[in-house]
Amino acid sequence: SDWSSDVCSSDLQELVVGRHADQTGLALPKDAGLSRRHFLVRHGAGSCILEDLKSRNGTAINRPEQRVQQHVLRDGDLILAGSHVFVFLDHGRQQ
Repeated sequence: SDWSSDVCSSDLQELVVGRHADQTGLALPKDAGLSRRHFLVRHGAGSCILEDLKSRNGTAINRPEQRVQQHVLRDGDLILAGSHVFVFLDHGRQQ
């Protein structure tokens, strides 16, 4: 799913991912490895920024050992959280 590209549109400013995400979030209630509010992706300064929300098991980019608190996402980045792997796609956004 390319939900993350929608986050960086002018319509949606941030997306929370977790077991119990809010109305504008992505809820994955069956993933015990995710915190209730695990991470968010938000639009900021012409880019998309991932922020770990002090999750229990952490959020990693591209490799399990590369845990981050905050990361500027680039096209093709893998976001590892719980038992899920998300792919960030930047569909040729103008910089």
